[in-house]
Amino acid sequence: MAVSEHAPASTSQNTDHIADGPSAPRRTTALLHASAAAMCVLLSALVVYRADGRIPDDAYILFRYVQNLLDGNGWVYNLASPTSNAVSAPLYTLALALISLVVGSVELASTLLFVFTTAASEYLAFAILHKNSMTLGGLVAICLMIINPWLLVTQGLETSAFVCLLLLSVLLLADRRHAAVGFVLVAATLVRGDGAVLVAVVFFLLWIQTKHFPWRLGKTRSDRTAGVGSQPGRPDRRPWSFRSAVRTNISRSRSFLRNSRVRNSRCDTMMTTPT
Repeated sequence: MAVSEHAPASTSQNTDHIADGPSAPRRTTALLHASAAAMCVLLSALVVYRADGRIPDDAYILFRYVQNLLDGNGWVYNLASPTSNAVSAPLYTLALALISLVVGSVELASTLLFVFTTAASEYLAFAILHKNSMTLGGLVAICLMIINPWLLVTQGLETSAFVCLLLLSVLLLADRRHAAVGFVLVAATLVRGDGAVLVAVVFFLLWIQTKHFPWRLGKTRSDRTAGVGSQPGRPDRRPWSFRSAVRTNISRSRSFLRNSRVRNSRCDTMMTTPT
């Protein structure tokens, strides 16, 4: 009787241990990522604070465009020549104008955006290396990015936002999220025209991997063959693609027209047939 009384307790303890087993590494990973993100924000804010508001002269070109937008003068630098346009970062300028509406100062908005994008770049570099089992390398990357003088002297410019979007596209590309990669690369190109070079490189790499032009927004042909992303017990569904959607809509339209003609011919036959 003693054995039978203690057996369920030991069984439940083993079951609880098995149930808690997979959640422990997840909590550790979440804690590691949260600590890395907090460290990135603190280091970026500390570096900007030590810089004591030093902003390069080129940033004031963007600031003037933003201020004219906020004043309702439009996308101009000099009010006397409204056709001039020297902005090479339209998306960054719009983001800066939107933040300036909230905080009330263009320079403060540029500082906040610089801290956020720099911290995000550091964290994305850590996440990419951690994903490839190089956690220590990710921590070293955070330190190297925060002491990089070529990045820190661009406070107020679009460089930090551009680097952040490039690293985000690399992380999404590693997860095979091709649709998200496309949107991020378009945003990077609007932030800085050099992003078009990375767009060409990514499309070329995808073409090599998939052996065809990367139209698909879902999984690639090689992923479907390997069964990547399919859930156990469920058949692997065909991913969405632009060409398949067009073909499906065309076939549905043809089927609808065919059925409509059949119904119309039947109605005509019934109306012409004498009773």
